[in-house]
Amino acid sequence: MDIISIARDWAGSMLVPSSAWDLVTGCIALAAFFVSLWTFFHHRRQQSLSNFYSVQSRFMEHMDKFEHLHSLKWKPVSEWSVEDRKICYDICAALHDIGMLMHWKYVDARKFIRLWYYSLPIAIELAEPLVEHYRDIRDERYWGGIRVLKRLCRRHLKGFKGFK
Repeated sequence: MDIISIARDWAGSMLVPSSAWDLVTGCIALAAFFVSLWTFFHHRRQQSLSNFYSVQSRFMEHMDKFEHLHSLKWKPVSEWSVEDRKICYDICAALHDIGMLMHWKYVDARKFIRLWYYSLPIAIELAEPLVEHYRDIRDERYWGGIRVLKRLCRRHLKGFKGFK
């Protein structure tokens, strides 16, 4: 008994090629597997970059409003004008969306938060009075994505001293 027949008996005829064509077919199948694996991971990386860009764009839409938000830092929410509330509301909605997308692992939170090292936590802190105002009126879970985003910022920005 030769080694090939012993291997066939032990492992079954599918594992040991019976002819050169079986060997070629096996190599092609193996190559197709590796190509599909590479394609899968390449697509995941491209999708991740696309998601990152989408979240980045959502945050950048409101960059010009952050200066206005800074001007409201020492003013109580009750003294804010309708325009002040609208600007802060838009920023809060964007922060909530971004926080929920990070919570659902739509985008890599660590990379995004480190990119916006100062701007993101400061925007969350500046929007906090309006967030608390709406949570008092509506529900504690209102704009829960902001709470998620704040928690993620604390986790990924160990050296940031901005949060109370």
